[in-house]
Amino acid sequence: KMSLAKQKQAISYQLEDKLIKDISDYHFVKIKSHQDKTCVITIEHDILNGILNRVPTELFVIQVIPEILLLPSYKDKLTILIDEERLIILSEDGGFVAQRDDLSQITKDKQTIIMGRDQHSGIVSFEQYILSQAEAVADNFNLLQGTYKNNKKHKSISKNIYLLISAILFILIFFIMSSLGEIIYLKIKKHKIHQQVEKTYYQLFPQATTMVAPEERVKLLLSQDTDSDDNVILLQLLTKLSIVNKKHKNIIIKKMEFSNLRLTMTVTSKKSSNIDAFIKALSHMGIHATQMTSNLFNNQINAVILLKR
Repeated sequence: KMSLAKQKQAISYQLEDKLIKDISDYHFVKIKSHQDKTCVITIEHDILNGILNRVPTELFVIQVIPEILLLPSYKDKLTILIDEERLIILSEDGGFVAQRDDLSQITKDKQTIIMGRDQHSGIVSFEQYILSQAEAVADNFNLLQGTYKNNKKHKSISKNIYLLISAILFILIFFIMSSLGEIIYLKIKKHKIHQQVEKTYYQLFPQATTMVAPEERVKLLLSQDTDSDDNVILLQLLTKLSIVNKKHKNIIIKKMEFSNLRLTMTVTSKKSSNIDAFIKALSHMGIHATQMTSNLFNNQINAVILLKR
């Protein structure tokens, strides 16, 4: 028994005399065999490749099927698809193309089924017929066989790899941009805290031109029994708060207000346990820290903490 590949090769050489171009310029597909008849479709490689290249890259071509094979076949009847500039005709003996002006001559004295691109009165819609018969179209009607079938698989793999690489790059870019945004945000907050400490420092030491050894100078000032001074108490709280905040980088201070010898601040963190640990560390520094309120917003825990000596 002759293999399918040898059958196609034999068929292509039998048709060589009927082809305009060299046999190597054509793609041959054996559609079906019935008794002593074999149906073969041939198409130029350039035409088939041109069809595939016009398909957008985001789409995946599964089948390429000549329209004439999709027309319904009837015994003793012609099936005619009226196209914009031509007629596609299928009979028992085969299919062919003719000019639209020849319709009346072709259908004379013959039973005919007329199909059109659009739905019109008395004309069967070709598009609706194709949709209703889509599942019935077998793989052997597909022109994407042989080398084109393999190329289809390679294109599918290449597309999957492209999508995977795109997804990985998107995730990497997202994390990089998120990290950069968080770094910039923390630097801005750090700068604001530094400005507030510097402002308080110059209020306590109006003769100073630069902020030098603030922690030592505050300790010296505290030892001089000036605890009743609001600024001294604020600076004491800020000094201890700065020490604790350096060790708890997972806590972000968003806002601070000092009134009635009490410092109220709003902090945020990803976990409530981080805030609990932060309050505990403040207590170890001799600060009375009390969490007043807390809420969850955008996967962040926001809390209001009251500090006093």
